[in-house]
Amino acid sequence: FAADLFAQKNNYVIQNKAGIARVSAKPLAHQHVTVRCENRLVTLSFEGTVLKEESIEQSEKESEKKQISDQSVPEKEADIIISPFIQDGKKGSLWLVPRCIVVGVGCRRKKDASLIKQTICERLAQSGIAKEAVCQITSIDRKKDEAGLIETAADFNVEFVTFTEEKLRQVPGNFSSSAFVEKTVGVDNVCERSAMAAAPQGILLARKYAKDGVTVAIAMHTFFPVF
Repeated sequence: FAADLFAQKNNYVIQNKAGIARVSAKPLAHQHVTVRCENRLVTLSFEGTVLKEESIEQSEKESEKKQISDQSVPEKEADIIISPFIQDGKKGSLWLVPRCIVVGVGCRRKKDASLIKQTICERLAQSGIAKEAVCQITSIDRKKDEAGLIETAADFNVEFVTFTEEKLRQVPGNFSSSAFVEKTVGVDNVCERSAMAAAPQGILLARKYAKDGVTVAIAMHTFFPVF
């Protein structure tokens, strides 16, 4: 099992490269490697095959029993943590960030890219999300030529995707509604709806955040790895 190749195969961003050596040393010693992703804990053989998969709750119960019996100091939750959330980064030897975050954006015409990027970064920080997790920036198709949005997507090195108002209206879910926005662009919400349009099997992590004519919402794809 090679941690760096595992990250590359799944398009994960390595946040602490020093952790690669610590994790890679375990297979060399014929020791198992544990991986935490979403609500699952996976145990891999030193060859990289899956030996066990369990829920985090089940794993925590077993860990609590072990600590009570031997009074040991709690160990890290896993060798490898796969998560877009900054607070999870310290819970393992190696932190891998999945590119699973979609940022939906609405804005007034000719908004400067620096303000759009600042608003996105503020919302990511409020949500505790690493900016490296962003995989797409989305909006309504009438914004497809908006220079500030195009430049912002380029700064994040991600794709800028737009949707028609008809497609946005069809997105299921409960969204922050604005009569003014609906009158202006034909749909009651741009940022939340466009984020979920790009992540139809995902979840809406952060609802509309508005600042100086820019609105931002965050959706998350599922990101369980291929072993």
